Amino acid sequence: MSMRWPQAGAGNHASYGVSGIPYASGTTVSDLTTQKFKFDFVTRFFWVKNNSGNDLFVGFTENGVSGSNRFTVTASGESPVLEMRLRELFIRAETGDVSVEVIAGLTAIPRSNYFSLTGSQFISGAVFLESGVG
Repeated sequence: MSMRWPQAGAGNHASYGVSGIPYASGTTVSDLTTQKFKFDFVTRFFWVKNNSGNDLFVGFTENGVSGSNRFTVTASGESPVLEMRLRELFIRAETGDVSVEVIAGLTAIPRSNYFSLTGSQFISGAVFLESGVG
């Protein structure tokens, strides 16, 4: 008899219908560098706060945040709460040092049970994500 219990995966709706497990972190990102926030579990939502006088960029891949597939959190600003499933988040500073806080609600889905974002993902032969992620 196998002792491999089933685990929740990307399509497990119940994992997104409950409150998230709290995650909070903060750091300072140096000029022209990228900081990766690696979540142990897939996020249900996340929020980013910029505590500095310089803009910061947020992306879902390292290539995306270094290129044009990103969004900006203005100086002393914050993002809305974004309900997105992520394994990791990338923050980039391009002008001076940036102090940032990241808050997320985590599901019970282990990061290993979720795919990595790239320029496009193919699931069962259908395009799941269009190019523009990274």
